[in-house]
Amino acid sequence: MNSHHSSYGSVLAMAPKGRAVGIATGLFFGATFVGEALCAYVTPWMANLIFGYSLPSTNIKTGGILCIVIAFISYPFFKKTYKLAFPKAGESKAQAIVNL
Repeated sequence: MNSHHSSYGSVLAMAPKGRAVGIATGLFFGATFVGEALCAYVTPWMANLIFGYSLPSTNIKTGGILCIVIAFISYPFFKKTYKLAFPKAGESKAQAIVNL
């Protein structure tokens, strides 16, 4: 999990300064921690709902399923964040925000 968080730190450290970094940071870390919280606290409940029981093996399977679902749901947010953090060459920060 540490490498997961440090990768976001690396991406944000390379991002341009100003308003875009604040928006990108919020989107990156918000999605990260919501996903982690859902997988940590909702997984046993979902495993019980899907499989009828909550064993460690079913929690792992359910956690994998939830991670994939959350990844597909969060993709548009990460796409917007990437555009904010790394605007096209010659594009100003204000234009990057408008072009979302």
